[in-house]
Amino acid sequence: MENKKIKALIIDDEEGSRKLIIHHLKKEIPGMECEEIATKEDFLNALEKGNFDIVTTEYHLRWGNGIEVLRGVKKKNPFTPVIMFTGAGTEEVAVEAMKYGLDDYIIKKEEYFMRLPAAVRIAMEKAEAKKKEGMLSSIIESAKEAVVSVDKDGKIIYANKATEELFGWKIEELIGKPMSILAVDANEQKKQFMEALRKGGARFETVRKAKDGSIIPVLMTVVPFKDENGNLIFSSGIMVDIREQKKYEFKIEHLNEVLHAIRNVNQLITKEKNEEKLLQKACEILVKVKGYTSVCISYKGKNYTAGEEKECKKALDFIKKRGTEEKEITS
Repeated sequence: MENKKIKALIIDDEEGSRKLIIHHLKKEIPGMECEEIATKEDFLNALEKGNFDIVTTEYHLRWGNGIEVLRGVKKKNPFTPVIMFTGAGTEEVAVEAMKYGLDDYIIKKEEYFMRLPAAVRIAMEKAEAKKKEGMLSSIIESAKEAVVSVDKDGKIIYANKATEELFGWKIEELIGKPMSILAVDANEQKKQFMEALRKGGARFETVRKAKDGSIIPVLMTVVPFKDENGNLIFSSGIMVDIREQKKYEFKIEHLNEVLHAIRNVNQLITKEKNEEKLLQKACEILVKVKGYTSVCISYKGKNYTAGEEKECKKALDFIKKRGTEEKEITS
């Protein structure tokens, strides 16, 4: 904040009060720019321009009051901090103003003015943090990846819209539930999560369960959030749906297995001279390919099979039927 120029609106009916506030601010905060606001017209013009970072306002104004100023500023930009001056014995006014987003209040006595620069610094830092938090929240909420945060006890405290879309649970159904609600194997999930936290974060492929019971493969990134003492506050899991990727991986793996099986059959052809043994062994080689439960070869009126008998019988019946149909067509 020290390297950034800060522009403040100083709202007060009394010129002397405005000058005193500006004096304390410029003395302690280098590069501080202050615009004096004495009338409602001045305030509305400044509000329309919106080129200010912080506002200090007296509660009692001839043309209104500090809460009206506060609400106007927060409506324009909810992240802009507002500090209010109140008279001694009217602190309850400031407490009421807190409900509308007041960032701080100072009793309007000269000995309390010394606190103003520190109050401005703190308010600006908090406003910057809230702004970043709001931006981050917007990014997470609009992300395509599912994001779920859990407290140190493993209870879900946050889930974004993408989580709803991926797993079929409404956000309100997830909040407060244990993270095992998304687990295929709760013990395995806990083991993975604890190992990731032990490492300070990790990325790995795993599976999660949707509300309808379907299993979804995901690429999971676990990020722990700790306090200044290293104690875990909460942790977040970012999940990318990799079902399509897994489909392609399976297809590639399947094709590689088929090619490998074909090479083995080719080698068999060069070695095995017995036709019947060759065909039977070819069936046995091909049935080992992932995705095939049975292999049937019908050749010269003889059948050679490997795998599940029922499936082989269905296949042979189909072959026989097709053969009969072809004969009828050509006859």
